[in-house]
Amino acid sequence: MASEAAGTSTTRHHLPESRVAMSDFHVPGGACKYLRRQCVSGCIFALHFRNEDVAAHFAPMHMVFGASMISKLLSHLPFSDRCGTAMTIAYEAHARLEDPIYGSVSQIFALHQQVVRSTVRPRSFTF
Repeated sequence: MASEAAGTSTTRHHLPESRVAMSDFHVPGGACKYLRRQCVSGCIFALHFRNEDVAAHFAPMHMVFGASMISKLLSHLPFSDRCGTAMTIAYEAHARLEDPIYGSVSQIFALHQQVVRSTVRPRSFTF
């Protein structure tokens, strides 16, 4: 009987990484609190926006891209790429709110200009 139960039960180490993380981790996420909706088991936002400081991270993302688009972007990615993607979307949203026309491109351009200025060598002056 014990061997039958052991043979038919699924243990954590036999599940794929994404199933383990999504099935065993369910703390209501800050994003669902922000959206004022019930956080269900397997919520795509629960893993990436679980802290109470969600207003600083998820709110700008929601304003710029919308919760539906963020959910679609994250759900189409492998589990291992979702955390980095969530951080990138947050960065892009903050940049877009700071500069609605150019977004993060303005920051990239400013950094490029710093590199150009630092590589230009001043001419030597002769007296």
